[in-house]
Amino acid sequence: MSSPLSRQLDLYIRSLAEREQSRDAPHNRQDLGTLLTWLLQAQGHRVLVPAYRYDGPKRSSNVGYAQGGVDLFSCTCDGDVPRLFRFTLKQGNLTTKNAYDKSDLAPDLSRILSRPDEQDRWVLGIPKDAPFTTTTVVVHNGNFEAEHLAPMRERWRNAFEADGNRFEWWDAESLVDQACVALGSEGEDPTSIFPPGVQPFVSLVLDGLRVYAREAEVGARQHSDLMRRLAFALAHWLPVGTSEPQRGFDLKKKSQAARAVAEVTLFTALAERVVRTADDPPWLELASIVERCLCGVVALSAQHPKWTRVREGLELLAHQLVDIWVSIAEALGSVDGVVDGLAQLGHSEVVDYPIRSWWMAGRVAAAARLARDLGRPEHVVLLVKALESLVTTSAAAGLRAPVTDDVVAELVVIVEVLQHAERLDVASDLVSQILERLYLRRAMGLPGPSTWHRALMPLDGRTAGELAAVWSGDVDDRSSHRFTDEGSLLLTLCIAWHVRWSGEVLRELWETFLPGRTKASPNVVSEVALQLWCPPEDLWSRWYREEITDAGVVHLLTADPDTDSNLESFASEVEAKLADVPPSPMEERGMAGADALASLVWRHPLLLRQWVDLDPMGSAVEPTDDTI
Repeated sequence: MSSPLSRQLDLYIRSLAEREQSRDAPHNRQDLGTLLTWLLQAQGHRVLVPAYRYDGPKRSSNVGYAQGGVDLFSCTCDGDVPRLFRFTLKQGNLTTKNAYDKSDLAPDLSRILSRPDEQDRWVLGIPKDAPFTTTTVVVHNGNFEAEHLAPMRERWRNAFEADGNRFEWWDAESLVDQACVALGSEGEDPTSIFPPGVQPFVSLVLDGLRVYAREAEVGARQHSDLMRRLAFALAHWLPVGTSEPQRGFDLKKKSQAARAVAEVTLFTALAERVVRTADDPPWLELASIVERCLCGVVALSAQHPKWTRVREGLELLAHQLVDIWVSIAEALGSVDGVVDGLAQLGHSEVVDYPIRSWWMAGRVAAAARLARDLGRPEHVVLLVKALESLVTTSAAAGLRAPVTDDVVAELVVIVEVLQHAERLDVASDLVSQILERLYLRRAMGLPGPSTWHRALMPLDGRTAGELAAVWSGDVDDRSSHRFTDEGSLLLTLCIAWHVRWSGEVLRELWETFLPGRTKASPNVVSEVALQLWCPPEDLWSRWYREEITDAGVVHLLTADPDTDSNLESFASEVEAKLADVPPSPMEERGMAGADALASLVWRHPLLLRQWVDLDPMGSAVEPTDDTI
């Protein structure tokens, strides 16, 4: 059991209750009985008495109901002779302690052993004298202590086989193996493992990924529409990470939280399986889906750090996301040194290209941060190398000319990773070039980066057209009021970093941006306010699940370039305000990479507390062999 799918299936199967008590089960919530029903049907069994039955609008459970210890019946045929399978279900691990005292396993098996043939004939629907055979199966979604319980299992096997019947024992490992075979069966719909109410949304995402894999057949507009549909599907059914959990999950309960997380991890495993079978795998789209799911699980894990199953799901998703970005980083080697880099044909490529470049570089940096947290130094090296290539080669053209101030979220993650990789020279060069480009556009009377638009991929057509028109200098009254550079966080951080790293700032830069220093053209704001966003007090309860830029406080900063001491004072003021942030729950658990990822997903323009050391001679983390 070593494949990603088997690990996710193991977490999912172990999380299921023997009998789900939710009112909307099993339509929207699954349990061990409904999973076993799916598994048996995939194996060709005819399920005679399912785990649940319906009487009009009311649900009634068949589990443990007047069945003599049997929770579920199914049948197959040995030639012309029917074979009746009698299943008794138990939740969790079976140990020396609970196999006798708590699980009621022995009484159930005793009742099954003493069942009259007439009862089984009635279940099968066969005449009195017709031959049949039986197989009794103990099913539990946990571990089996073979060393201590093997003698007990052997005694029961001998008791059942004395009458010519079979006896089998299915633990969690056996269920996982059977589920892997079922999902790999030709013609088997992978969404069928989920409850019926969830299947339409899972199908929408998986079908969307299949369409993405046929890239030559899909235009840019269809790609954007598909990605928005995938985002809608995720938001609708994702049972974690939202203020109001979907389908009635009570995430304050360990069992339900573990089940919700396990369902999400299984979904991402199936999505990855779909992607890997494509000739041209849509890795970027899969990465977008997994990162959204990861943020949801992180939100839950941050609230309940000691819940083992939730932590296991978080680590599985983090490893999966790193694996995806390793595959992408390896593919990025094909554009290293190419003149056009990541550019594509398109009318709005003048803004699509910069935003795509920032999106790509930010995610590669976040993946490197996650790889470091997960103890994968070889992949840290690979991802940092890919990041450096994006920042330094021709593909960095989009990074040097940001079209929205919102890319500060990516810039923060990129700078942090390069600093810890001891490549501060690369980060310093990128910041210097950004400042130079901003200065040149300002001097030419062109607008600077938009402070209103989000740097999201994919851009919708209206936003892309508006940005392209204004960024190219085609300014009109309808768009100029939405494209303003009068308050910039990006410029603030770039100036502070440049002061720290170079010790100086060009006078022309200050004279171009500071109030009262220049005569602006009619379409350009005459000054740029240097500002810094400080988060609200409930920062970490909202960081992983929603945008919080409408809260907090924006500080306006002053800077005077007349003396070096004033420049140092400005940089120190920025650092002091950024440092006044409490440590995050994930930082305390050694998973600060999750904070970086959430800042990209939810567009949080914040330099986190562990990232504020701007002095190249110091480091927030002591360098070691596996430190980036």
